[in-house]
Amino acid sequence: MSKILVLGAWHLGSVVGTCLADAGNDVWLWDQSPRIAGLWCNGKTPIKEPGLDVLVGTYFGQSLHWAGDRFAELSRKMDWVVLAYDTPINDRDEIILTDVLEGFERLLAAGFNDRTNFLFTTQLPVGTSSKLRERLKQVAPSWTGHVLYMPENLRLGEAVQSFKNPDRAVLGLDDLSPVARAELAAAFQHLTANTKTPLNIMSLESAEMVKHALNSFLATCVVYANELSVICEQAGADAWQVLGSLKQDSRVGPRAYLRPGLGFAGGTLARDVKTLSQMNGGRFFSQVYQINSDRNQWILDHLEETLANVKGGARIVLLGVTYKPGTSTVRRSPALEIGELLRRRGAVCIALDPQADLGELEASELAALPFVLTTDAAMAFDGADAAILITEWPDFIEYDWKTLSGLMRSSLLLDTKNHLSVGKSATHFNRVLVPGLSASIGINA
Repeated sequence: MSKILVLGAWHLGSVVGTCLADAGNDVWLWDQSPRIAGLWCNGKTPIKEPGLDVLVGTYFGQSLHWAGDRFAELSRKMDWVVLAYDTPINDRDEIILTDVLEGFERLLAAGFNDRTNFLFTTQLPVGTSSKLRERLKQVAPSWTGHVLYMPENLRLGEAVQSFKNPDRAVLGLDDLSPVARAELAAAFQHLTANTKTPLNIMSLESAEMVKHALNSFLATCVVYANELSVICEQAGADAWQVLGSLKQDSRVGPRAYLRPGLGFAGGTLARDVKTLSQMNGGRFFSQVYQINSDRNQWILDHLEETLANVKGGARIVLLGVTYKPGTSTVRRSPALEIGELLRRRGAVCIALDPQADLGELEASELAALPFVLTTDAAMAFDGADAAILITEWPDFIEYDWKTLSGLMRSSLLLDTKNHLSVGKSATHFNRVLVPGLSASIGINA
């Protein structure tokens, strides 16, 4: 059993810390955020993830603890310190390391064991891990531990499973000599209680770049699918069938990020595209970022062409405001951007979501929220001019669409994920717009 202190306890730290406790370690969580601390003191997670609450209920108070006021005492007794902050970004999708570095410096000030190993899983710009290692040696010249970097790979809505059963584990090491490589690989596998997953060992810089490269590749797939869908619409082709056929090719694959819809949102893909775009040779990624930035505006242009009174105070229902189904986070979700674009055009937005947690937003973000969130579907649809499906929650399929569409002033659905359109739900609308099929598709028109 290893003693582990996890710095950062929102989404990433909650999942990583809890899963490490599940792997048989003694884990202590800490975060400087008063809101996060207040929740964890009572054994409550600050975010919803399938399976997370069950694990926390099993281990909290046993092998999973909140460090609280014992932070300085515990920091000097740990075998491992895990840096697991969710890296924030600004409104230009640039990484902001302020909170990460503050937590790290507090750990350095509190002190640490000379043999403590540091595992960084926070999303860091390439080159940052080596700089933090230099800082460790500066503060404690006698320190003989190691720095390891594991790129964050926790997909929202399936974070617990993606941590426990990843496709592969990427591990950057500060020492690639044969002896250190073998020892650190074994220590990492013991830490995670996972010897089955293929382990890709590389330098710290290469491991950091893996995350940038992966998210930028996925972002490029999103942009490719959206750009192709525009051409398909003009040619009278069905982009969903075209892209579905591509995914049946073994060189592409069934899980490829190829489906028309909204542009990728900030916080994950946009963050890494922006990082690469600012480096030498990043011209391609600059173009990917810019094309994506125009996508949501283009989709709303279609809506406005069909719904003439958007600028006259139209009432729009937003279906889903979380970043993805299966999670409660709304930070940098597509709904925030879509809602703001609609507000600028004069529309009023009412949002429905089964798990959205607005409590994670800052006061300034709440004040600027471009929609009113409710759980009353009948109230939301009463007198509405259109509905926009943004997050593909399974709950929405079960709605009484015959009744809800009947409450609307104008029965129009913009299904950005082709979620309701594939079943009988969409048949209750007079008109349905689906990106990639055509600019305007009549159902009962």
